[in-house]
Amino acid sequence: MIRTSFPCPSCEKPGLRFSFWSSLSHVAKKQCPSCGAAIVSEPGFWRNLVLAVAGQVAVLIFGIPLIYGILGEFWWVVVLSVALLCAAIWPLALVLHSGRVKLAREKKYRFYDGP
Repeated sequence: MIRTSFPCPSCEKPGLRFSFWSSLSHVAKKQCPSCGAAIVSEPGFWRNLVLAVAGQVAVLIFGIPLIYGILGEFWWVVVLSVALLCAAIWPLALVLHSGRVKLAREKKYRFYDGP
């Protein structure tokens, strides 16, 4: 079964997931809403390479209708292309990040300056 959500490593609250922009970055960060723990995910080089290649393929597939829609002023084609591009990339990014979730131990990943 493919997981796109994960439990909090600190309090075990189920159903957490990274936001769209956070999941596209190299290090995804999130704060647990129940316990406030900083959660990070670093997928590593190969998983980021898979995401980058899949992103390039998705841009090639949905980029042609996007350019066609912009040049021909068919704005529904532009909106549909962007929506399909996001729908193709975000689940893959969530799957790649959800397997590598851990608590943030280093200060550069934390949301606050605690111990």
